[in-house]
Amino acid sequence: MKPSIEAAAKMADLLEVSLDCLVGKADEHLDKFTLTRILEVQKLPAEKKNFVFNMIDMD
Repeated sequence: MKPSIEAAAKMADLLEVSLDCLVGKADEHLDKFTLTRILEVQKLPAEKKNFVFNMIDMD
């Protein structure tokens, strides 16, 4: 028996991983906090997004 999508989503939330990660389909495994922050950056205007990327690229 396979779990419903709702049950799988609840398991992923409890484990703080994506559904892709839960089923082994993710190339990268990001924790929930990191994924949330990436999604926040994605919503930024281009200028602010470039600023964030430049900060990340600094050594």
